[in-house]
Amino acid sequence: MKQTANFISLLSASLILFPFMTGCGGKSAESGSETQETSVNVTVQTTPVRKGLIRQIIQANGVLNALPNQDVKISALVPGRVNELLAMEGDAVENGQVIATLDSSTLEDQVKEAQAALESARANEVRTEKLFERGIAAGREKEDAHHELVAAQSAYDTVQTQLSRAHVRSPISGTVVKRFVNVGEQVDGTSNEPIMEVANDNPIELTASLQTSFLSLVKVGLEAEVRTDAFSNVVFQGKIVAILPIVDPATNAVAVRIRIANGSHQLRSGMFASAGIITSVRNDAISVPTSSLVMTNEEPKVFVVRPDSTVQERRVKTGWRDGENMEILEGVKPGEMVVTIGSYGLADRMKVTVMNGNEHAGAK
Repeated sequence: MKQTANFISLLSASLILFPFMTGCGGKSAESGSETQETSVNVTVQTTPVRKGLIRQIIQANGVLNALPNQDVKISALVPGRVNELLAMEGDAVENGQVIATLDSSTLEDQVKEAQAALESARANEVRTEKLFERGIAAGREKEDAHHELVAAQSAYDTVQTQLSRAHVRSPISGTVVKRFVNVGEQVDGTSNEPIMEVANDNPIELTASLQTSFLSLVKVGLEAEVRTDAFSNVVFQGKIVAILPIVDPATNAVAVRIRIANGSHQLRSGMFASAGIITSVRNDAISVPTSSLVMTNEEPKVFVVRPDSTVQERRVKTGWRDGENMEILEGVKPGEMVVTIGSYGLADRMKVTVMNGNEHAGAK
């Protein structure tokens, strides 16, 4: 009887305490749920979807070069020993400027001889003319004397020209890019032994490779924005001046010549450059920054921040890319706020905190 009474007492106590134990357990679970909701709050930055101008841009890469006939290797036109070099690599030279001189002593001697022969022939013609007038000299002798004078004059003019060629001049204005000889070296007066190379790099041209699939969009006169790794923050303005008629069968590409103003001389021949050819413009396009796009199974999507500070995942249809902006054809409206930083790991309806100057109404 005593054991039965103890059992009934324990059972009664358990029934009395059970509601309190259950209440405490429920409160703990509710608290854990609140902690979990707080832990998924993600800090993001946003920007509004905008409506405005966007350009269709086709990329073409290539190498910068001087214009045709604006990069020349200059050789002496007469043989001789180099006396002076009057320009060095990096020096600017003008059209007709003397860049080197050759030893001209031999040529000067030839000029003196030719001058003496010319004076003798001139005197002989005068003498023969007088004899002809007096009837002493025949008409043939008069003609021979005149022919001798013409030949002597021609020989004198020739050696004078050769003497002037001992001063080697630049045929273009530009910059000395390479020197091939030193003072004291002998040159043979042919193109096989150039003295210097001079190039004019303003303007300069980019010969870019364009895929044939874009040929229908590209034409002479279109503007292009040219960039290089050397000056990554500078955009150089260019224009298409020629599209070559031959397609490279190995690459299925055609060469496009883009002429670029280069008054700063920052662009150099041999540099690799990329051109963004502007083929068309839309003035009322909807666009978002490319940083807001997230690719899932090769399909683009964005996260739109709603008034309750949660995000909505939206699949979008993209159009033209213009630098750091992407045209959106379907999926968002102007003025909606899209996540640009912090989208990694976001999911639909996840809570966010906007930490920039473009907070969505209602975002904390």
